[in-house]
Order: sequence, then C-alpha cells, then structure tokens
Amino acid sequence: MNHMNRVLSPEIRFAALLSRPHLNSEQVALAAALTADVDFGKLHKLIIQHRIWPCVYCNVRDYLPGLLADSSFNYLKKLYYANVAQSQRSFALCGKLLRKFKENGVSLKILKGAPLAFKLYGDVSKRYSHDIDLVIRDTDITVANAILAREGFQAKGFEGLLPEQESLYWDGHKDIVYLDKFGTMIELHVRLSVDKLKITDQYFDALFNTNTPNNIAHLELIYLCWHGSQTLFHRLKWLVDIALYLELQPQTFREELVRVARDLRAFRMLSASWVLAHQVFDTDLPQEIFIFYEQDAACRILVTQCLIQFDNPKLPNSFASLMTTHFVGALLYQSKKELFSILLRHFKPNDNDRNVFPKLPHRLHFIYYLLRPFLVIYRRFHI
Repeated sequence: MNHMNRVLSPEIRFAALLSRPHLNSEQVALAAALTADVDFGKLHKLIIQHRIWPCVYCNVRDYLPGLLADSSFNYLKKLYYANVAQSQRSFALCGKLLRKFKENGVSLKILKGAPLAFKLYGDVSKRYSHDIDLVIRDTDITVANAILAREGFQAKGFEGLLPEQESLYWDGHKDIVYLDKFGTMIELHVRLSVDKLKITDQYFDALFNTNTPNNIAHLELIYLCWHGSQTLFHRLKWLVDIALYLELQPQTFREELVRVARDLRAFRMLSASWVLAHQVFDTDLPQEIFIFYEQDAACRILVTQCLIQFDNPKLPNSFASLMTTHFVGALLYQSKKELFSILLRHFKPNDNDRNVFPKLPHRLHFIYYLLRPFLVIYRRFHI
C-alpha cells in the first residue's frame, strides 16, 4: 500500500500468527522461519499486553515445542489455565443468570464473551476472558440489580446513589460494574455506548428484536470494529476477533457488510479494521476497502496510529496515548452530528468530576466546565 510506511516488527508478526486458535502447516512453517529475527523478551511483553496468551500457549505447546524459554512457557501455561478456569466459571454463571432473568421476565443478552468465543475460536477457553458483559433494557435495571444482589454481586460506584446522583451517573456511563467475593466482574449494560450512535443503537435494538434481523451478524462485526477502533486496538485480541470473523464469512456476507456499514456511516471504522486485519493477519482485502483507504486520509491516520499501538507495550498506559486516543479516535466518525456529540461530552462534567469537589454549591457548578480538562489529567495520575 502506497501510504503504509510502518513495517510490522517480527515480534508483532509472530505474536499475531500465534494468536490464531489453530495453525495450518504453512503457518507453522512461517512461524518457524520468523524465530531467527524475534526478540523473545519483547515478544513476551507483547503477548501479555495484547491478552493473547491462551492461543499462544496452545500453539507453542502443540506446534512449536521448545520455542520459548521454560520460564516464559510456564508463565503462559499458568495464565492459560487461569483463563480456562475463569472461562468455565463465566460460562456456568451466564447459564445460571439467563435462567434467573428469564424466570423474572427480564430479557438478558450476552455481549461478546462465550458466544463469540465459540463462534470464532471453537473453544471458549482460547479467548481471553476478564469480565462478563451482559445487556438489558434500562427499564429492567431494578429487577436485574435485585437478581445480581441475590447471587452475591455488589454494584461498584452505583449502589446507594440518590435519584439525582443516578442521573449524573448515566451522563458518563453505559453500564454498571458488579463484583462478587471471588472477584468475578460483571458489566451490566443498558446501552452499548455512552454516546447516542447509530451503530450501537441499531445493534442494541437487534439484540432484543424477537424477529431477529438477517443482518445481526453484520451489526455485530461492525460493533466489534467500533469497539476496537475507539481505543486504537491497544489489545490485539480485538483485531483477532475481527480477522477470524471476516475469514469465516462468504463473499455474499462481505458485500452485505459493506452496504450495512455505509448505511450506518461506519465505513471508515470498518475499512480501518479490515486494512489492519489484512496487514497483520493477511486477511483478504476487497478492492472497495482498498480504494477507500487510499483516498481517505483519516482512515490512513487511524491505521498508522493503531500500528504504533501494536508494537509498544508501554504506550497504552501513557498520558500521551490517552490524548492520542481521544483526538485520533474522533476521526472514526463520518457523521458530523455524532462527532459533535462526542466532542461535546468530553467537555461536559460527569459524576467523577463532581466527586472531586462534592460540596461545591449548585450555583457554582459552572466551574466544573472550566476545571474539566485539569480534572481529567488529575484523575489520570491519581487513580
């Protein structure tokens, strides 16, 4: 590609190759050929950063024994079996909660998680699992909260809020975080984005549509593109999902995917994600996506910044990366209305800002708008 100036490091190429759920004979041979150029210390850091150790461990164990030093291999083994245990607990818990919610007349959906792992990996334990993402309608919050409380979960940062405080909470949150005594985390979503976006609103509606639309898979994949792109794919695991999803679909699905993305004004984020999948995983790239990438400067900037994130284990935690994500992430949105709404929210104080000076009189709350940039920086370095 004419505008692709950054070359993937051997470590990223190697990590991406091993992040697949299975390797064929050609991929095993390519992995063996890459080993001569790989810095295994850097590779280890990248594997941890990108949350891809379940597949890496399995592929090294099954296809490339002796590749890693014993200390590194045993560490990945420990992480892998911890993920197996976590995945099994999450799977059992999701089944239990689905039954409980149904008994109480509440429609509950699982976002990503086990369903996506089975669809793309064929094995729930090969996709890294940290928390459980559940989705309900906002009218079911009270019942859902009671069910989760009976199951031993407590709401973090939401329990005990007064009605006016709850209103402020939803100004800056899309979900409620729950924890139990074992550290299991549930994110209970009542929307998929803090902002009102066509892509997340339509996917949310499709999840609860009893007459499941034919394009729900297209909406799911575009949602995955949005989810990864908004943080510039600082976890490679999100791009693995997209690459596997694209590779499993027939040509007719891809053609309809392009149409749906254009309708949602999400073609730029789909194109950036598809180009990245092509660059990192050799996923086939349609001519229509290639042409858009070549002609759209914003798409090229997004791809370049994502490639920078891939190769730097420390960068996602830096303040410079946070600012880059905010400013470059704004390039995702082709709808001016959505972009303006997102930019406006960045300057609107939320409950986190107000908690810094909780006793500030209501008549002086305009000061929060003036302090907002400084409060963001303050929380970044003091949390």
